[in-house]
Parts: sequence; C-alpha cells; structure tokens
Amino acid sequence: MKATNFDLFNQITLYALVKLFDEFPKPIQVNAKSIALEAVPKDEDESYDSAWDLMDFGVNTLSWLESEGFISIESKVYGGDFIGVRLTLKGLSLLGYSMPGLPPSEALIEQAKTALKEASKDSAKEILTKLFTGALMKAGDFL
Repeated sequence: MKATNFDLFNQITLYALVKLFDEFPKPIQVNAKSIALEAVPKDEDESYDSAWDLMDFGVNTLSWLESEGFISIESKVYGGDFIGVRLTLKGLSLLGYSMPGLPPSEALIEQAKTALKEASKDSAKEILTKLFTGALMKAGDFL
C-alpha cells in the first residue's frame, strides 16, 4: 500500500524531532533529503522518481516544522542542507520536556524513539497525534 502524505510527514517529522532532541542544545547541520530517506523504510518497488519526491518531502517537512516554531534554522543551503538546526522551547515541549521548576509532563520522547525502531506508519501516526494534541492543549492554557 502506498504511503499517504500524512504517513510520510509523520515518519519524517518523528525522525527529525528525535534526532534534534538527541543533539540538543547543539545546533546541527541537517540534510533534509537524507532525513527523509533515513526516516521512511525503503520500498522494494520504489522508483527513482519516488525517491526524489520523498527527498523533496523531507525539505518541505523541515520547512513546515520551522514555520510552526518547533525548530529553528540559521540558514538553508541549496541541496536540502539546513545549517544550525535545533529544537525550540516549543519543540522541546512538544516532546514532553519541561523546564526546571515547571510541573513535569509525560515524556513522549521515549515513545517516539520506540515508534521509530518499530518502523511502523501507525506507530508514528499515534505518537505524533499524542505530541500535537498535547501541544495544542498546552497552547490553550496560555490563551
């Protein structure tokens, strides 16, 4: 069965967030095309064109994470390289991290890492649903 855009988004997003969490607070260089290829299990019937589409999808996914404030990017270079990428406080909060002195929240980062190991579209979707639902509820607390 062909993956939907949301399946791809879920897998790439989860992979990128875990990678950035593991490197935090260090800003890192990320190739969004490589992130997409690493995040999505290779399909035996995958065509050359679909691989290129997937790499572009990686660039679009990281750009969306930046525009929504989950990650910061110092600069973007032709070819899908993003320089100085790291999680923002909003991105850390999304993963269940609490600043010292604040009430602890459920640490979803471990669930995200487990979902990536399982390489399951359903697991990635389930974890991202929890992450974004929690983020929206937290945002509602500030309104």
